[in-house]
Amino acid sequence: VEIVHLYYDYMESYMARALFGITNAAMQSKHNEVCLQGIEFWSNVCDEEYDLAVIASESWNKGVPPERVSKYYSKGAQKYIIPILCQILTRQEEFDDDWGPSGAAAVCIGLFAQVTEDEILDLVLPFISENITSENWRFRDAAVQALGSILDGPTPETLESLLEPGMTTLVKLFDDPSIPVQDSVAFCIGKICEMVPKLVLNDQIFNDLLQKLLKGLTAPPRVATNVCWTIKSLVEAVFEYSETEDESEPLQTYQLSPHFNTIMSGLLNTTNREDGLEHNLRSAAYEAIMALINCSADDCYDCVCKTTEEIMRRIDQFISLANGKMSNTDRSDVVNIQSLLCATLSSVLKKIKPEHVVHMSDKVMEALLTMLQNSQNNNKNNNNETNNSNDDDEIAYGGVHEDALLAVGTLAETAKDRFEIYMGAFLPFLTRALTNYEEADVNKAAVGVIGDISRALGSGFEKYVDNLMQILLQSLQSADLNQSVRPHILNLFGDIAMAIQQGFVRFLPFVFESLRELFFGDFF
Repeated sequence: VEIVHLYYDYMESYMARALFGITNAAMQSKHNEVCLQGIEFWSNVCDEEYDLAVIASESWNKGVPPERVSKYYSKGAQKYIIPILCQILTRQEEFDDDWGPSGAAAVCIGLFAQVTEDEILDLVLPFISENITSENWRFRDAAVQALGSILDGPTPETLESLLEPGMTTLVKLFDDPSIPVQDSVAFCIGKICEMVPKLVLNDQIFNDLLQKLLKGLTAPPRVATNVCWTIKSLVEAVFEYSETEDESEPLQTYQLSPHFNTIMSGLLNTTNREDGLEHNLRSAAYEAIMALINCSADDCYDCVCKTTEEIMRRIDQFISLANGKMSNTDRSDVVNIQSLLCATLSSVLKKIKPEHVVHMSDKVMEALLTMLQNSQNNNKNNNNETNNSNDDDEIAYGGVHEDALLAVGTLAETAKDRFEIYMGAFLPFLTRALTNYEEADVNKAAVGVIGDISRALGSGFEKYVDNLMQILLQSLQSADLNQSVRPHILNLFGDIAMAIQQGFVRFLPFVFESLRELFFGDFF
């Protein structure tokens, strides 16, 4: 398998004589380990040739020939390899989530589609048509997997004309008695929402699909997780294709408006499922909620406000839970939920109108400060505490710390100059996060928050600049600072300069000196 990446340019004389036959036979082996190696070979071939195609395109755009060229092995072999891969798709196990030949074959078909584009359709569509209504669930599932796998390749126009007649059949498969088929259908339709959204936005398909998705939120976790992702993709597609009379004006209403409350209620209920940890279901549901809020129309504002209240209620609830005694496993779950709630809070705050932020900002900031305090305390003691349950899993508090900081930044953007009343309480947390070099994501979030606050306060930010600039300049000189944070600090100087304008002149010599040291030093 490694031959492809290491010796692609020298494979031509060996491909027809040896490699093609060996890998073809390997893929048809009944032994999974052997079969996987054969599939992996052709996946690597497609990967390599896709990269070569991108490099060639970039080279020709610059007016120079590429240094390396594709041998087009994938295009030459596809008529032999694709039928084998389609048959391997039927080797899935109903209750086995482990990586196997079926999953590898689906990925490989997707890679072939990216390289061969429209050419793959003639090889895969007959298999789909023949098996999508099969009495054998494995063949139905294989047909849906094959369809979902090729969507990244052909042009949207070609896919739209070919798939439109079969969309009703595909949506009906949400009611299939087989869990794997339901799972594959949810994934496939999610891909369609991304790649060919017009297929799902016409009313005949849209209304029926939405009902299937809402029902799918109560399905087993593996299905419900993909349903959440499909809802996210559908919401984004509806928002993108909604028309407004004036593009500069907010969207007043759209196709989801009559269903918005029902979708939000279904997703919120999904986040509370007892099996929410399985297949990352809870995270997927919160991500769908964030997409729904970010892509909401004006006539959904009341629901957004009610969702904000619900998120704040849950944050208060989990702050109380975090202060109680529990196993490390349960505490880790609480921390992860707090992180998700902070991220969701950031989404809803961006949609809240300024006149309404005034009435909730105190409560929001109090909760965020409490989470920051708990996160810092718990992270400090994380390696020193011994749990009575002998559950010694280390708890990652950095995630909730980072997301809480990001939520503070969003609140600053929304509250504008009113945020200044919170600066006294927030600065100690901000300065500690700025010097927390061990957690790069937290460090980076703190840098971003300064930019948010500087834009919110404008000239009023100047009274806080001296101390923060000193920390930032010291950070740039520190060998402990993660390399990924440095560009963010340099970019932040521009935000601060824009906020305090002439007040930034006194820092220019220090900034220029830092830039000189970075340019001639070993930091990058």
